[in-house]
Amino acid sequence: MKINIVCLVNTARCDRGVNLFVMSIKKLWMLNMFDDGWSDIETVRRQRISTRLYLLVLSVCLFMVSTSFLFVTRFDTNSFSNPSQIDYNQLRIAHPQSLRCPCKNISIEYRHFLTMVAREHTVCSSAFVHQQWRDAVLHNALWSRFNRRDFRARGAFYFLFISTLCNMSRAAVSKATEEFVNESFLSTEMIPAPIFRTQIDEIVAQFQQKTFAKFSQNLQLIRDVLHGNAFVSSYESNWYWQQGKEHNVQRVFAHPVRMSSGCSCGTRNDCVDSGGLFNGTLGVQVFELPGWRVGCSVVETVLRSTLECFFTQQCIQSFLNAQFQLLMIQPMPKFTMTALNSSSLQYFKTDTVIQDMADRLFLEAWTSDIVYASFYNQCAPASCSYEVTRDDYVLYTVSKLVGLYGGLTVALRFSVPILVNLFCRMRQR
Repeated sequence: MKINIVCLVNTARCDRGVNLFVMSIKKLWMLNMFDDGWSDIETVRRQRISTRLYLLVLSVCLFMVSTSFLFVTRFDTNSFSNPSQIDYNQLRIAHPQSLRCPCKNISIEYRHFLTMVAREHTVCSSAFVHQQWRDAVLHNALWSRFNRRDFRARGAFYFLFISTLCNMSRAAVSKATEEFVNESFLSTEMIPAPIFRTQIDEIVAQFQQKTFAKFSQNLQLIRDVLHGNAFVSSYESNWYWQQGKEHNVQRVFAHPVRMSSGCSCGTRNDCVDSGGLFNGTLGVQVFELPGWRVGCSVVETVLRSTLECFFTQQCIQSFLNAQFQLLMIQPMPKFTMTALNSSSLQYFKTDTVIQDMADRLFLEAWTSDIVYASFYNQCAPASCSYEVTRDDYVLYTVSKLVGLYGGLTVALRFSVPILVNLFCRMRQR
């Protein structure tokens, strides 16, 4: 092996350094760690090749292992027995990533830490769903005396149905809530408060949407059954009866109600006309009730209308005055109804269609109160574990390398000569 090194300055010092470097390389190149006393040239050559391979593999292995030990963080696991909630919060702050606190009870009913409160639409608790208002609307008159679109004809039944919807909504909310809070929340370990509240809020939102959808589907099923089976309303809101003769035989014929637009209740259930107060049965409208749409049944009328007039005291009083004038009641009775409170509306508006209110179970708000301390007490973790970084990683790395060096030396001293001899024999063939 010949090594050429050129010195540009300080020739004497450079020459000594070069000579020392060349001698070191030559000694390393001629090093024989597997000398067994044989003087055969081929044997010595193979032993030197084995030495070079041995040193190369050993150096690479030690470098890779030492690098991995130095750059990989080492942890110790500590435990904390019977932590209180204060202890847990402190540990969570100190060890947010590694803290683990297994729950003693992994199945916890929602009722132990969750309370749900529903606030319904103002109409469900107002005087408009009571008997006094229904009597005032009809005012002891026969509904058949009025025009089909006259609010007095079926107004009492409209608000009776609104009252029924409110009661059905309350029952649905109460039953669904009772079933939900008796279900179990599953958690194998303690959950931090922010994450826990987010999870519960998502679960509650899904439950509420499922409850709304179920009630809406049931209500739609009733509407479809009424229309699909062509049930004839006893209030002649979709079909009316007419006597006539056919082949000198007295018969009673059923005819579908047609709206002013020509829409027939015999084929469709979404036909509507404007509602209000009418003079006689001829259809002369003297007062239009804002937002009220008379449909092919009491159900369709209510669900397709709004309550916007009943949020305004002036509109209510105008309606009552027009009603008393049409009935020729003198003097006018001193009957007043307090308008619905629009300031109590949170989700709905004054002109929200009653169908949309029913689809949401007439709920302005359905809030949940989560008590995290109760969840912690139910979880009752017996211990918490967390990891801390080892500060003796240098000593740890050295000890590992020493142990690894001994094993690698034995393995390589045994395997390298065998591999070199095998390779040389294969080349000779």
